Formats: sequence, structure tokens, C-alpha cells
Amino acid sequence: VALMLFVIFLSFTLYCLFGGLRREKMKAARYPLFEVRDQLVMLVAQGRVSEDDPTFQFLYQNVSHLIPHVKPLTLAAIVEALNTSTLRLENHSAQEEELATILKADSELLKVSEQFFHALLSILFSRSWFIWFSAGWTHSSFTLASTCRRFLSRTFQKQADAYRWYKSLNRITVLLAAA
Repeated sequence: VALMLFVIFLSFTLYCLFGGLRREKMKAARYPLFEVRDQLVMLVAQGRVSEDDPTFQFLYQNVSHLIPHVKPLTLAAIVEALNTSTLRLENHSAQEEELATILKADSELLKVSEQFFHALLSILFSRSWFIWFSAGWTHSSFTLASTCRRFLSRTFQKQADAYRWYKSLNRITVLLAAA
């Protein structure tokens, strides 16, 4: 009886992790992006933000680009969508300019910006085993993370790209939360 219960429990656990429930969780992980887009549209519809606002344009363009491109919510799809978006990972000066523009925005738009970057972080965190592992074990050790990144860049390119995006988006989210 104990062996049978163990087999049933193990089967159910494996089904939840790799079966139908996992597909539903993957679909649900996109919902925060839809929420951000809806909030942006609501701010414009209520007249609180102009459609010509550079922060609105930046956020709306990026969230509208990411939603259809991450329909299969896999790590490869997310990294590819981020790489083809207007978010700039490699150009730090352009990233700082975008961040300065966001920080000058209305407080409600600033809150939506924080939700956008937080949604991207949570999606990357849930899809990348390396980010999950490094955030849990090496959060304060930049040297080890850098070494791991160099190792992964040769071995697992998508994991390395996901980690770079996570690190960059996390920095922006922390700055937005502090504003």
C-alpha cells in the first residue's frame, strides 16, 4: 500500500511539473504583461498620460512587442524577444538615458514601469534554472556570478543571455522601486 501511494504521489508530481498543469502555468506567466499593457491603455484613456509621452511610448512599444513573441513561454522565446526589443542590454549609456526618462515620468506611469520590469524579472526567474540557482546561492557574490556567466556563455548561450537580461532588468527594477 505504501509503495502504491508513493508511485501515485510521484506520478502526480511529475505530471504537475512536466504535464498539462505546467502548460497552464506557462500561459498564466504572461498575464502580468497583459496587465501592464492594460494599465498603460487605461492611463491614456483616463487622460492621466499623453500618448506622446516618451515613457508611455517606450513601455507600450516593448510590452506590445513582447506579448506575441513569447506565446510559447520558453526561455529561448523570451530571450529572443528581449534581444529583438528596443530594450538595450549592451549599450549602458542608452539604458541610462531610458532610465532617466522613466524616472522623470508621472508617478502612476513610474508604478507601471516598475510592474513591467518586475514582470520580466519574474518570467526570467521562473524559466531559467541558472537564474534561479544563482539568485538563491550567489546573490551577493558578483565574482562567482561573473565566472558562471563566462562559463555559460561558452556552454549554454540562452542561459547566459537570460542571466544578462535578468541582471540588467533587476538593476532597473531596484532603481525604479527606490524612486
